[in-house]
Amino acid sequence: TNTGERYQFRLDANYNRNTTLTSEYTSSGVISNTRREEYELMPTWSYMVTEANKIQLSGFAKKAIYENDNYIGYEYGQVSGEWSYSFTEALSIFGALNATNYESDEQWDERTFQFIGNGPIQVEQGYRTLTESGGVQAGASYQYSEQLEFFGLVGAKKNWTNYDLYDPSGMCSQTAGNPSWVQRGVCDLADQEQSEISQNSTLRATWAAERNTLRLEYSIGSEPSSRGYLLDSNEVNFNWSYQIAKKGRVYTDLLWGKNENIDNFTSAATSRVSDQEYVTAKFGYDHKIFADWTLSAQYTYRKREFVNAEDATGNALRFGVMYKPVKKVW
Repeated sequence: TNTGERYQFRLDANYNRNTTLTSEYTSSGVISNTRREEYELMPTWSYMVTEANKIQLSGFAKKAIYENDNYIGYEYGQVSGEWSYSFTEALSIFGALNATNYESDEQWDERTFQFIGNGPIQVEQGYRTLTESGGVQAGASYQYSEQLEFFGLVGAKKNWTNYDLYDPSGMCSQTAGNPSWVQRGVCDLADQEQSEISQNSTLRATWAAERNTLRLEYSIGSEPSSRGYLLDSNEVNFNWSYQIAKKGRVYTDLLWGKNENIDNFTSAATSRVSDQEYVTAKFGYDHKIFADWTLSAQYTYRKREFVNAEDATGNALRFGVMYKPVKKVW
């Protein structure tokens, strides 16, 4: 973080190496013991034009890599510009423009073509998904009291999706316009271009007292997935924490969500696999033993309901030690 009299620049970088046993729960929904690596870069620059006017530019870049072919890696980027105006210390309004880009890795599979009067022909084909989005948002925040704050940001964006097709055998050109073929399979993707308008909004209420904190949030938007397409995501999140002693804290996190494939082309093999509703409930206790060290205990319950697969539930109990060093600012 670099801070001047009127500006602030911040650059965050993350590297995550984990397993899909938990990391895919709220996105693709495909659970297995597969290694996943994520690289993220998040620059932010803000400038105070006047005491009441502020502008902010931010970016987000992510690359996801999976060691198993059951998952599809991707690159995802987002840029946004935001303007805010403070009428009073309690009331502010916002306006934002944003754009995103999603590119999946190539997806290769063995496809079978059946012609009338001839035997089946098997060939290797592949494709990748490209989705670009642009949107606008407007909202406000209001500090109702010292403890209670409301925040709302509503908007919409348009998504354009198309496919790059890889067909080394040239089978798609042979079957195009040929009345003797029975199934073209992935060749149909070459002629598909989807566009739709989706919501992009967040509504939040926060209560923060000396020991007690409550937050209720509803959000709707899109997020990248390892199935080769973007997902429309709806979530309701409730968080509560209570400081029971100087070093102890109990908390509860409740989450409900629903995902749907953002494009309507249902012939692709992976389409609709990740359509699901999910619930997560976490109950935990943290105890600070030193300034940077915390003991943690947490119980987690999960339940998922899929459109095209069997439902699933899970329970987990976790004990651990967390180290959080003091942030460095210059």
